[in-house]
Amino acid sequence: MKKIRIVSATTKDENRFWRDTLLGQSLTLFPRQVLPRTSITFNNSGNRRRGLSKIYNSFVRSKYSEDILLLVHDDVYLHDWQIEHRLNDAIETFDVVGLAGNKNPDFAEPSWALGWNRMKYPKGWQSQKHLSGSVGHTVGGKIRVSYYGPTPRDCQLLDGLFLAINTAKLIEKSVKFDEQFDFHFYDLDFCRECLKKKLKIGTWPISVTHASGGAYGSPAWESAKKKYLLKWSVVKGR
Repeated sequence: MKKIRIVSATTKDENRFWRDTLLGQSLTLFPRQVLPRTSITFNNSGNRRRGLSKIYNSFVRSKYSEDILLLVHDDVYLHDWQIEHRLNDAIETFDVVGLAGNKNPDFAEPSWALGWNRMKYPKGWQSQKHLSGSVGHTVGGKIRVSYYGPTPRDCQLLDGLFLAINTAKLIEKSVKFDEQFDFHFYDLDFCRECLKKKLKIGTWPISVTHASGGAYGSPAWESAKKKYLLKWSVVKGR
C-alpha cells in the first residue's frame, strides 16, 4: 500500500495552522497510527508567498515517486481518518483523484461546473447529468452538503480543493502544474494537461468540509481567467 503525503500551504505560522485551520484541526484528531505524513508550507504570504502550482511541482519528482500526494487547501476538514485506504483504492482506477468534477464539461466555460453563457445555461450551471461528487460547505456556521452527482466517476475536470495524484504516473508522463497559475485555474489547467497525456482522472467518495465557496469575479480570478482561456484557445487552434 502506498503512503499518503499531504501537501498544503497556509498563511498561518505552524502553531496557528494546527490550531486555527480546518485542515490542521482535522489532522490533530487522526489516530497516530494512521496519520499521513505532512508537508505544509507555513507563512505563505507577502514577499515569501509562493503559488500553489510552484509548491505542488516541488513534490512531483522522483523523491516522492512512491507516494500518493494529497494536494489539499488548508480550509478543508478531512472527516475520514482512513483516507490512506480510500486513496489507495482510488488510484487503482484513477491517476488523479478529486471529490467533485465534470464528466463532459463545456471547455469554453471558465469552470468545471458553472456556466456564464446564459443562452446555454440560464440557471448558471452546466448540465447536471455530467457532474459528479459531493462536498460539505460551511454556510452560516452550519455544514451543508453540496451533492453534484454520482461518484466514483470518470471526469475531465476536477475541483482543486482536494487532488490526490499517483506521483509515479505524473513523472512517467512528464505532467506538472503550469506555474503561471498560482492559485485560480491551476486545477482546470492541470486536468487538461493530464488529459493531453492520457492520464485517467475521476472522483471518489471521501467526506470533507470546505470553508470556501470560491472567489469568482475577483480581480485575481479575472486575471487568471484571461490567461487560462488564452492558453487553451491557442492549443485548440481557435
